[in-house]
Amino acid sequence: MTIITRLFFILFICQASFSFTKEQVFDSIFGKINISEPLILDIIDSPYVQRMKDIDQHGLVYFTKDHRTFNRYDHSLGVYYILKRFNLPLIEQAAGLTHDISHTTFSHIGDLVYEHYDDILSYQDSIHFWYLKKTDLPKILEKYDYNVEDFLFKNDRYQGLEQNLPDLCADRIEYNLHTGFVYNFISQDEIEEILTDLHYENGRWYFETPSIAKKFAALSLYFTENFWGVNKEAIIYKFAANAFKRAMNLKVISFDQLHFSTDSAVLESMKKSDDPLIKGYLKRCNNPEKYYSKGNRYRHNYSVYQKFRGVNPWVKVEDSFIRLTSLDMDFAVEYLRVKELIQNGSFFQIDLGI
Repeated sequence: MTIITRLFFILFICQASFSFTKEQVFDSIFGKINISEPLILDIIDSPYVQRMKDIDQHGLVYFTKDHRTFNRYDHSLGVYYILKRFNLPLIEQAAGLTHDISHTTFSHIGDLVYEHYDDILSYQDSIHFWYLKKTDLPKILEKYDYNVEDFLFKNDRYQGLEQNLPDLCADRIEYNLHTGFVYNFISQDEIEEILTDLHYENGRWYFETPSIAKKFAALSLYFTENFWGVNKEAIIYKFAANAFKRAMNLKVISFDQLHFSTDSAVLESMKKSDDPLIKGYLKRCNNPEKYYSKGNRYRHNYSVYQKFRGVNPWVKVEDSFIRLTSLDMDFAVEYLRVKELIQNGSFFQIDLGI
């Protein structure tokens, strides 16, 4: 082999090696996330995953004056990061990255449009398998000897990713931290403090320090009571759902647009409609306070029973695992207060006339 041939051979080997060690860096609330796993990078490049950049985490923030929010893509990337940080299997990390892919535009508007009421599974959960099969993800999975069933996140294999309330899971950890961060309740340093104190072993997430567990759990109680689907937000969802139903009946937007398009594209289509009902409902979304008042159990025409999203994490004390409510009585009182408040429902007198 001549010297020139030898140099070309070495150059080829170096280029091949470089191609297999491709790395991308992503910004997040956790700092820079370095990703080099080919499976994860291929999933991120999928247009169905990229679509989540224009699916708002909180659904109808466009109609509120406070736009502090984030999108489903950033949330899913954060879920992936948490699973990777705590050494969960690669396929579970991948499932975490795609667990929200089946959300309709405006996230949970699908629950109201299709009148899907379930305390455990949301509408997007119920269509997750169907949705995955409509995407390019089966081909990506096949490339790495996986199949669509490996992406179904609601199963006992992926306890790092999903667990029932009041337990922690990567999904629940991320959206509480992320919401707390965008509302300036916690800093990046406090996020790191929480994650450093947090552990995952044998299917259980737990904290070592009760005060840090309380700092995290208090976020879930505050946002359950004050943000996630209560009062003004619940009314906006009601008006928006009526607008979406009307738009679909008139074919202003299609089934495929609701499921596979983006928030901004669908909203633009609805705004272009001359239908008075669609325009009227969207107007109400922009200024809901004018169209409802608080009612009670005996005087109302609209009621909301939202999901209680409070967490009650495990704390390791010596060799035992104890719920935070058993270690901190102040937290226990607040936990039960918010839980009872949510379970009792919210009642409104709402003006639906257009």
